Amino acid sequence: LSETLVVITMLLFISNYLSTRIYTPVLHKTLRSFLIFSGIFLLALFFISYDLSTKIARVLAFSLITLIFFVIFRTLVAVRAARYFALAWTALLIGMLLYVFKAYSFIPDNFLANYSIQIGSALEMILLSIGLGDKINILKEEKLQTQKDSIEEQKKLITSYTRFVPEQLLTFLGKDIITKVGLGDSVQKDMTILFSDIRSFTSISEGLSPSENFGFINSYLETMGPIIRKHNGFIDKYIGDAIMALFPQKPSDAIDA
Repeated sequence: LSETLVVITMLLFISNYLSTRIYTPVLHKTLRSFLIFSGIFLLALFFISYDLSTKIARVLAFSLITLIFFVIFRTLVAVRAARYFALAWTALLIGMLLYVFKAYSFIPDNFLANYSIQIGSALEMILLSIGLGDKINILKEEKLQTQKDSIEEQKKLITSYTRFVPEQLLTFLGKDIITKVGLGDSVQKDMTILFSDIRSFTSISEGLSPSENFGFINSYLETMGPIIRKHNGFIDKYIGDAIMALFPQKPSDAIDA
């Protein structure tokens, strides 16, 4: 019973610690299948013989060790935590091997051999803890980077909006950023409106190519924009060749422009 519980907890731990769902989808499905089988076997322990359950438990343990090596091998490069995981398991296995060698008198009976499993387990826990801390730091860095990218995208979006919505208009609405403008937001204010367009533009444009039309309009707007701003006004909108400009201070600003 205890061996099966160890197998189940190890499967859950490996799956989460090494993020197998993301980095090794096929092995993740294998782990899940193994987990389901282990759960069924845990329930079957109450109905099958001790000898049969012992044999199945040994097969489960051997299969788990084999599966762990496969998961480590597949995630060693992609997942930094897998390196700590591999070192942790190596420390535990070395401790177990030293204990077995001592039991069969392959190595002398000393402090290291007597407590090799405890030392290996302690090193395993330390290395797994370091790996977990490293994983948490990586997640924090990824979160910060995501937030930074999101802020940069918002800045680009706001910059793009300012090409179409004058900053002065936001000021009149009492907003400092366009994302705060709601549907129906408005203010009532006396100001002078200037409409300006190019006489016979339709006839002129018919004699120009699309690129020539574009260049002509741009050169006109490049001239008009600074003049309007110089006289305390701002362009509210472009209507083809026409300009709608607002002068909030005095009518003479519009006339001078």
